[in-house]
Amino acid sequence: MEILPLILRLFHVAFGLLWVGMAIVMTLAIGPTLMNLGLPERKAFQLQFLPRQGAFGAIGAFGTLLTGLVLLYAIYAGETGRGWATDSGYWIMLGSTLGIGAFSIAMAVIVPGAKRMEKLLKGEGDPAQIGPLAAKMGKTAPVILFHMLTSTVAMLAAAHGAVFSALNVVLVLGSALVFGLALITISRRIKA
Repeated sequence: MEILPLILRLFHVAFGLLWVGMAIVMTLAIGPTLMNLGLPERKAFQLQFLPRQGAFGAIGAFGTLLTGLVLLYAIYAGETGRGWATDSGYWIMLGSTLGIGAFSIAMAVIVPGAKRMEKLLKGEGDPAQIGPLAAKMGKTAPVILFHMLTSTVAMLAAAHGAVFSALNVVLVLGSALVFGLALITISRRIKA
């Protein structure tokens, strides 16, 4: 194995761990806790936390996306690439699609929502919008986490040479669905 793809994979995994780790902590711990706090406590915490969370989230998300795209080209699309029509190529495409989906949802909902939330908490706008905005972001976070974890499972299947078949796809997506439902259930119990 060449050294450059190995280094890229290490960075891809490290950035991915940062991004997925933040998503898990946000979805299962911080988000439900914030929903149970009063507005003054929520405001104080979020004004300190949002800028840091945004910075680390951006590093993890953009780092994962960029290293993933470079790896995707280097390993599967380049002149010496393995090609898409291989067992690992199918899994990589499924994982890439889900990962890009997670990134896209985050960019479309979470990032603008966090910016809007920060403005609302600073007194710019109607404070009555904080609750609905927090609820929207809270419902979106498990969807993003589901995409991320399913992407991870598909990438692991590619890395370990799983044979691509309809049964494997059903097993991977079914496992991710069960895991996603478990996350939602745990999240709701934490909120209660």
